Amino acid sequence: MPSAIDMFFASLVGISTALVLVKGLFWVFRANWRAYRLFQHDKAQAEANAQRVPEQRLLSAARRGGWIGAKLAQRQFRHKTRKEPFRSQLNAIGMTQALIASAMIVIGGAATWVPHPKFLAQIVPIEGFGAVAPQAEIVSALAPEVSIRPKVRR
Repeated sequence: MPSAIDMFFASLVGISTALVLVKGLFWVFRANWRAYRLFQHDKAQAEANAQRVPEQRLLSAARRGGWIGAKLAQRQFRHKTRKEPFRSQLNAIGMTQALIASAMIVIGGAATWVPHPKFLAQIVPIEGFGAVAPQAEIVSALAPEVSIRPKVRR
C-alpha cells in the first residue's frame, strides 16, 4: 500500500505541469490584450490628431508575445495596414513567433511530457532506498480507468 507521501509526490508531476501551462497562457493573453489596447489607443490618437504611439513601441508590444492581439487590432481598426515597412515588420514578428512556438512544441515536448499512469506505477518507490515496484493503488487513484494488472489467459 503506497503511503500518502508517495501519492502526493506522484500527483505533483501533473499539477506542476498544469500550473506552468496556466501561467503561460495567462502571460500570452495579457501580452495580446496589451498590444490590442495599444493599437486601439494609437488609432484613437491618430483620429484626434493627438500625440501618437511610436511605431517601435507598437512593434515591441507585438514582439513581447502580443502579435495576435496586434494583428487583430490592425485588422479591426484598419490601422497601419498600408504602411509598408511597419506591415512587413509586424508580419515578420508573427512568422518568427510561429517558428519559435513550433520548435518549442517539437523540441521541448519532453520537458512538458506528463507521464502516463502506467509509467508512474513503475517508477514510484514504495519503501526503502531506491526500491522500485509497481504501484497499482497509485495508478487507480490517479486514473481509475487504467488497469495495470496482468491479464490472465485461459
